[in-house]
Amino acid sequence: MVHSHEKQFKGIFKKLDINHDTGYVIFVGVFNELFEGEKMAITWGRIIALYAFGGQMALYCKDKNMEDLSEKIATFMSKYASEIVAPFVLRAGGWIKICEEFPAEEGDTLLV
Repeated sequence: MVHSHEKQFKGIFKKLDINHDTGYVIFVGVFNELFEGEKMAITWGRIIALYAFGGQMALYCKDKNMEDLSEKIATFMSKYASEIVAPFVLRAGGWIKICEEFPAEEGDTLLV
């Protein structure tokens, strides 16, 4: 996902005008939209998108000399995942179930 959409991620971050004051609000806003707010439309694919987007956002902030914000994004992701994603993961059978949804391709190394 990251390699396929790297240019799109950068374009999105540029349009969002991420800075120290807006970083957390933007992060939460994007993911509330992704998971459809109150509907809590959580899927494994959307969880992957959460981590891909968060990782790319951290790299973008680092490239824009906002290293402190880059480091905070891990905290944003952790907080959001524990509050929003964890209940889905538990109901779905745990993190191992993602391997069933997205099996490794031949030659991939799987760390479980």
